[in-house]
Amino acid sequence: RIYVQRIWKRWQRVWHYYVRKMVWWRARLYKYRPGSHRWRRSFYYYRLYWARLINWGKWWIRFLQHRQRYYKSGTNGYKKLEIQIQRWQTWRKNLRHSYLKRLEYWSEKLKKYNSKGKAYQSLKNRQSAYQSRKDFRSLWREYYYAMYYTVRSKAGSERWKKYEPTVEGLRDKVYDWYKQKWESYEAKLKNLSKRSRNYTRYFRFYAIYKWKGMRVHMWDVWYKNWLVRRLRGSERNEARGKLHKARSVLRDDYKDIAHFTKTRMSQIRKRGREWNWCYAWYRWSTKRLGRARARTRYRSRRRAYYWFHRFYNLKVGYEQSNKAREHIEKYYNRVLQFYEGRMEYWKKKLDKYRPGYYHWRHAMYHYRSYNRRLLHWYAWWINFHKKWSHMYSTSSDDYKKIRGEMDKVREKKKQAQQQFLSTVKTWVGKLPKSSAAYKYWERYYSRYSERSANYRQPLRDMYKLERSWWAVRKKGYKDEEFLKAWKEMRRSEESVMDILEKRENDYSKKVLAERKHKRSRQYRYYFRRMLWYSYYRWYVLRRRSFWSRWMMKYGGVDRSSYFYKKLWREYKKSRYQMYAIYNTMILKLHQRLHELNRRSRWWRYWYRWYRWARYKKKAYLRWRSSYSKRSSARTRSSLWSYKYHSREYMRVYARVWKYWLRMWQFYVKRMVRWRNAVAHTRPAGDKRWRRDYYRMMRYQGRMLYWMGWWIRFTRKRQRVFTKPGTSQYNALERSINAWTNWRSRWRKVFTRRIQYWRSKIKSGTVGYRLVDRYWKLYEGRETYTDILRTLRQEEHKCWFSGNCDGAKMKEYRGKLVKIYDDYAKKWEDRMSKYKKASRRYIWSFRHMFWYKYYSMREFRRGLRIATKNKNQDRIDFNKKNGHERLDWLINRLEQDKKGLPKRAWWYRVMRGTVIWLKVHYKLFL
Repeated sequence: RIYVQRIWKRWQRVWHYYVRKMVWWRARLYKYRPGSHRWRRSFYYYRLYWARLINWGKWWIRFLQHRQRYYKSGTNGYKKLEIQIQRWQTWRKNLRHSYLKRLEYWSEKLKKYNSKGKAYQSLKNRQSAYQSRKDFRSLWREYYYAMYYTVRSKAGSERWKKYEPTVEGLRDKVYDWYKQKWESYEAKLKNLSKRSRNYTRYFRFYAIYKWKGMRVHMWDVWYKNWLVRRLRGSERNEARGKLHKARSVLRDDYKDIAHFTKTRMSQIRKRGREWNWCYAWYRWSTKRLGRARARTRYRSRRRAYYWFHRFYNLKVGYEQSNKAREHIEKYYNRVLQFYEGRMEYWKKKLDKYRPGYYHWRHAMYHYRSYNRRLLHWYAWWINFHKKWSHMYSTSSDDYKKIRGEMDKVREKKKQAQQQFLSTVKTWVGKLPKSSAAYKYWERYYSRYSERSANYRQPLRDMYKLERSWWAVRKKGYKDEEFLKAWKEMRRSEESVMDILEKRENDYSKKVLAERKHKRSRQYRYYFRRMLWYSYYRWYVLRRRSFWSRWMMKYGGVDRSSYFYKKLWREYKKSRYQMYAIYNTMILKLHQRLHELNRRSRWWRYWYRWYRWARYKKKAYLRWRSSYSKRSSARTRSSLWSYKYHSREYMRVYARVWKYWLRMWQFYVKRMVRWRNAVAHTRPAGDKRWRRDYYRMMRYQGRMLYWMGWWIRFTRKRQRVFTKPGTSQYNALERSINAWTNWRSRWRKVFTRRIQYWRSKIKSGTVGYRLVDRYWKLYEGRETYTDILRTLRQEEHKCWFSGNCDGAKMKEYRGKLVKIYDDYAKKWEDRMSKYKKASRRYIWSFRHMFWYKYYSMREFRRGLRIATKNKNQDRIDFNKKNGHERLDWLINRLEQDKKGLPKRAWWYRVMRGTVIWLKVHYKLFL
């Protein structure tokens, strides 16, 4: 409301100014002699402020329509705004009508006074222009509604047949009206000086009507795009052809606007008002033209991507697969010829220009650019052949043929690279040694000619040694040939790592030296290279860790051997080095992102790197955490095979305690940290406070679970190693009681803390709902555990003494069964979304069956207790409910068996389950 009031006041202030000026100049018309210079000037200003009032009123109507979108139709707010909109539209209509009447009045006056004078002719033109615009407005409205009703109608309906044939004709009429306008202004420009005031004025009108004509073609593209979506079959193909033609026409409009604005910019003073106006139009049109061309390129490539997808998903050798491959080859050859042609073009330019100067350097840069693209394209084609060959067995003729073609492409790539380097070497010999071009290209040649030997060859050797080791991997880790290949592979990996680390450090120093110019191209180049070498190091480490893990898992290495322990150390070391790379990347990228504009493409580029490193780091931390938990579980499982309080027992027990205590300290530290944050964050209940509260409660819940884990572990030690009544049994019982009391007190403390925040935060807010949810979880509801404990206590009384409350037992059994039924319904709904007999379907079916089975089992317990107590009402109640659930389960299993082959494992599981249920629950049949 505050902002609407401000907008209203400012709008009203301008509106009053225009009204005052228009009324003042309108009064001047009656003061001066009709047709005189002063009268003509007064009419000019009257018309000027009248037009501004018309446009200003239109702005307010659009603002009201925008506000109306915040209300649902039919509400009071919507109706009030609708009344205001209609009132202002009526006001604009009346204002136009008064202007028209005033034109007619003064035309009659001037005709009597001087029918050949300037004033009369001007007013006649104004009248005809007003009528022309009025007719055009009705024409435009008719064109708009014809498009609208066509798009909103079903193809072939009566309304479609009425409006669809008229759209093309109405569009041409609207475009012709704009064309007539800009042609009239273009004719006026021919006889004027290009720096005159009238030329500037008429050029602006010419450009405006050109732009409006272009808008008609934009509407036409929108309309035909909808037609393509709406139609089917041959009509759709015809609409696609029309859409393609409309897009071509729109591209021509962009070119036209860019051409005449660029021409006008060369005729006027640079950075003047008109030059800035033309430059804004030129930049807009060139950007739109670039988007249109990019869209054309993208669509042609998208067709190629479609055929890639088809080729990789179809069965190799089929007709459709061969057709897809032919399309891919056609696209590849077309792009290859384009790159080769551009290389030849710029290579000829090198001989034409003077070596080392601007035009020669420009040509050389382009020659290098297209050479790089050509090499990349060759590499892509090699990769395509590699994937294609994987579709055949390695011994087949097709595989050998495809690999032979791949080797030919690889040879072509090598020749293209050597040819480019020989061209560079030739020109380095021709350039003057004192020139900057000589220094640049001499360094370039020395670096890239030796790059293969210095950097690429060690990597190739590493791949070669990995393949050599893979060939002898089955001989076992004790074989000499295996160990030799393994050691050579490891040494090669270490040498590659050293090379990459050295390159990374070199670029890191360059980044540091260039730190004063962080927006420069050189800094960006160094920073990117530094991160690339970090990524290459990560890639080598990942391969290294994979080979270690493969040997530990599938290599048949004895776990107690020294070689296994060495593999495990290397694997952990590689994973930790990868983790260090993630941290380094995150640190550098976080700093780099703060240096860049968030809307720039480089910010988006580095943010993708940053997100990748964060994701990988979290994956590593999850692995480390799960490994610690797995080791804890493995250690605990080995405890039960040792003698109580023996040396082995105490060693394993100490290790379990160490694992448990480490996680306990971690949870406590995190919980305390977020508890303090919650206490000091203001205001309570806002977004930051809720985040801190979520985390506090997360670690609070983990602490409760971890205490329960230790209580269960102690209880199992008591059950396995001690007998009731002994001092050892009593000692463990005291420990269990102490931990149980501490857990219950800890829960009460946190319940009071929840109650405190519940009383502090205003009800109905997001923060209150959050705290209230935890209140219900901890104290404000009867949990599943409470229901189960109460039910089992009553059952115990009924079984042993017969002195129990049957109604209470029935009530709590109903509550427990309702929980099971809710969970079963949840999994049944989820199961209906999946394909039958799929992995997710089976997983959901199992959960649904378990919860239904648990509810049926509860009624079996009730039936046994009621039978012992000889209570006929409870016997009938439990038998009836148990029979319903058993019947439902058997029918569901029989229903799901339909449509499955009898030899399927899932069919056999369901058939066996039905038999088992009928045998073990025959008391419900």
